[in-house]
Amino acid sequence: MSTGTRFDGNGILQALQLNKAGDEDLLAFISSLIDQNSELERKLQELIPQKELADNIVEDAHKKGREILLSAETKAKFEAERIIAEARQKVEDIVKDKIQSAVNQGSVIIDKAQEQAESILEDARAQAESICGRANKKFKR
Repeated sequence: MSTGTRFDGNGILQALQLNKAGDEDLLAFISSLIDQNSELERKLQELIPQKELADNIVEDAHKKGREILLSAETKAKFEAERIIAEARQKVEDIVKDKIQSAVNQGSVIIDKAQEQAESILEDARAQAESICGRANKKFKR
């Protein structure tokens, strides 16, 4: 019980003594209950600071839990951003490699086409020279 509504057992005990002075057992029982009530009230008063301490501990635990959660979320976001950046870099590197490979293959194709064109041109010149040589021989006869 709080001290503002404290049970005054002595006043009731005195009133009962005046009205029922002959019933010693009842008075002893009531006196025992009053003593027990006083003891329980004293224990309750001792528990109030412990309850307040427990409430503070629980509040601190909730606060630390929120801090840990916020820290974990921040770390997770940072890690996700790092992974995404790494993936983007790998994709860019792969794209660059593929482009370079395509350019190299294109250069090889162009070089081969140029070699074939030069070979065809040489064959055409050789045939033209052969034809011209034969035509000159025919006209010289």
